[in-house]
Amino acid sequence: MNIETEIYKLIDRQGGFVNDPQNQGGARKYGISQHTLQFWLAREATIDDVRNLQKRTAYEIYYSWYYIKPGYNELPTLIQPFMLDTGAQSGMGQSRAIKLLQDALTCHGYPCGKVDGKIGEKTVAASQLAASNMGNSLLKTLINRRVIVCENIVKRDETQRVFLAGWIARAESFLPA
Repeated sequence: MNIETEIYKLIDRQGGFVNDPQNQGGARKYGISQHTLQFWLAREATIDDVRNLQKRTAYEIYYSWYYIKPGYNELPTLIQPFMLDTGAQSGMGQSRAIKLLQDALTCHGYPCGKVDGKIGEKTVAASQLAASNMGNSLLKTLINRRVIVCENIVKRDETQRVFLAGWIARAESFLPA
């Protein structure tokens, strides 16, 4: 697995500039919201800043904040692209993505300590053992759980239903061939 390739795939999946009033994240390009860009730039970001965001800057944000910072780089390569995408998906977030993994590991008999949304030594060890023993079944479990989370987002907020089919298709795009 080449993480640079995976991040650019994520950027392409996220798409170009959008400012859909139904999307709770507001204006975004390549999946990078105005709010996130503001923190990256360390100044107020305008909608034009979002519109003019370059792919390389989006890559740097994803690599630093959505891959290294949460610790996805410590996980088995089998699940790294899925975890990166899940943590970056609007409505999911990194902590929820990690809790999804931790819960799945625990339910399958791979204790990883407290389900706290943080990747530590126990989560890394449990995920490596699970990936080794379960292989693609671990990935399929994570995909199914992500779909359930997306469905629950819509149950809580029906205005998000317009995005559900896309969210599910995106999660299922990680299913092994």
